[in-house]
Amino acid sequence: MRILIARLVVVVTGLLIVMLAILFATIRNVSDDSRTAAPDRVVTAPKADVAPAKGDVARGRAVYIEQRCAMCHSIDGEGNTRSPLDDVSRRLTEKEIRRWIVAPQEMDPTVAKRGYRLSEEDLDALVTYLMSKRSP
Repeated sequence: MRILIARLVVVVTGLLIVMLAILFATIRNVSDDSRTAAPDRVVTAPKADVAPAKGDVARGRAVYIEQRCAMCHSIDGEGNTRSPLDDVSRRLTEKEIRRWIVAPQEMDPTVAKRGYRLSEEDLDALVTYLMSKRSP
């Protein structure tokens, strides 16, 4: 009888763990999809080449932090060093940076990253922040 109860406890515990794992994965994917789903809009053309406003750079850094970009990228040695964004503005144009953020598969079909859905103001600020990160 003890063996039967022990087996039942093991099976129930295993099922509970599997159900919780599925629940947490579903919750995480739903929240990620709402933040990073492919955009419904076309990205506007980049603004004229004007020096970035200091507030835009600060807001862009805040967006970078809010969207957890440092999980995959680094700036100034902070974050995941596999994909550094230091001097990204020397490698890519403002338009290309925008496209990498909202539709990365259009830039490189092999990239698994999904596009981010950001407000126009947040997207502008993030691009301004990335464009400002140039080494002297």
